[in-house]
Amino acid sequence: RTAWRRHVVRVIEKKKEGAFHLTYEDGGTLYIVVGYGAMDTGGYSIEVPGFYLSDGGIVIDTNLLGPQEEAVRQISYPYIVVSTEWREEPVLYQ
Repeated sequence: RTAWRRHVVRVIEKKKEGAFHLTYEDGGTLYIVVGYGAMDTGGYSIEVPGFYLSDGGIVIDTNLLGPQEEAVRQISYPYIVVSTEWREEPVLYQ
């Protein structure tokens, strides 16, 4: 299990420069990753206003928030990982 997580972290590191979506399964758990790419500052957060099962699949709706005015001026790579029980339906990103 730990080796699989290290693999996923390496995949995120490779994709983090641009916006990306990623899903993976580990031991009956589905992990959904949404990344927003490189930002000029830190201080961002990500909200999940929608996460539900629809007729078409698992819907995840995320929004990038921030940064705060006093944010540190360094490049950041905001992303979020949401875990849920494994489902066969496709993941639909909004």
